[in-house]
Amino acid sequence: MITELLLLYIVKKVGLFKKLKTTTVKISKELNVSQQTISRTLKKLEDMGLIRREVSPVGVVISLERKAVSMLKKRYSSLKQIFEKKVSLKGKVVEGIGEGKYYVKIYSKKFEHNLGFKPFLGTLNIEVDPAKAKEFMINPEDILIDGFKDGSRTYGAVQCYKIIINNKIEGALIIP
Repeated sequence: MITELLLLYIVKKVGLFKKLKTTTVKISKELNVSQQTISRTLKKLEDMGLIRREVSPVGVVISLERKAVSMLKKRYSSLKQIFEKKVSLKGKVVEGIGEGKYYVKIYSKKFEHNLGFKPFLGTLNIEVDPAKAKEFMINPEDILIDGFKDGSRTYGAVQCYKIIINNKIEGALIIP
C-alpha cells in the first residue's frame, strides 16, 4: 500500500518521466509517514525495479522505471473499470407526498444553472433497491446545490446526480 502511495506521490510531483529532487524528510512530512518508512520503501521500490534512486548528502533524486509506469497504468485501468462503469437503476414508480412540484419550482434556477437543463416542475418518485442505489452513487460525480434563504424560510442543500432516463431524457437523481 505504501509502495503505491509513494509511486503516486512521485507521479503527482513530477509526472511519469521527470526526476524528483527531494529529501526523505520532505516526503515523510507530506505523506504523514515516518522518514524511516519512506527510506525503506524507496529501497524496496528500487530493489523491485520500479524506481531509480540517486542518494546524495543533500537528498535523493528519484525517477520511475518503465515497470512502475506499466504497473500504474494497469492499476488505473482497474480503477477506471470500477468507477466509470455505467450503472442502470430499475425500480417501481411510487406516489410521493405531492410537494415535488413546489420544491422543484423554488430550486429551478439553481437546478438549471448547476445541471445545465431546465427541470420539469415535478418529480418522478422511483423506489429502488438500496444496494443498487449505493452502487449507482459511487460512479457519477455528485453536484451539490447550496441551500439558501428566501425571506424567513431556509431551504437546505440538495445533492444531485445527472442521469439519463430511458436513454433519452436528461434528468437528475435528487437527494434532499
